[in-house]
Amino acid sequence: MRVQASALYYHFADKQELLDGMAAAVVGPMPSPDAPFPGPEGWRELLRAIGQGMRTAMLSRRDGVRLILSARPAASQREFLDRLVSFLVGAGFTPHEGAVAFFTISNYVQGCALEAQQEDRWREAKDPHPDLDAYPTLRDAGLSPFDDELFAAGLDLILDALQMTLQTRNLERNRS
Repeated sequence: MRVQASALYYHFADKQELLDGMAAAVVGPMPSPDAPFPGPEGWRELLRAIGQGMRTAMLSRRDGVRLILSARPAASQREFLDRLVSFLVGAGFTPHEGAVAFFTISNYVQGCALEAQQEDRWREAKDPHPDLDAYPTLRDAGLSPFDDELFAAGLDLILDALQMTLQTRNLERNRS
């Protein structure tokens, strides 16, 4: 049985609604509003898990990051973000810092996923990596711009900066 593309609009009002539905399928269900977060000291591990989970979802499908970026945020995503920022406030961040923390990680993940999916295009072009002997410092770094180790190191840099924000605030409070 052949399905015509126009038959999709029987289930979706327009292209944007179709993209929203496809993105929701790639991302998967958001945690329920009652899903427990760790204690406040677990903020770093929670943000790391969120970043890694987002990356995994985006890389699970060809052009997954582009698809997800084309979708409108669902109410469940806004509810989750509100809970997450509230959790980060409980860990010592201001509401603004909590939101900035999430969006910084989200934007980092999106950029890394986009780069990784671009590598797939380079492989298809039969020229996946330049000759690194021409770039000795990059060669000596020993990292592909698309590997898991580089992603994790960048995520740790963001988390380290967030931790320094909390430590600085605690030092200032102790001086007062």
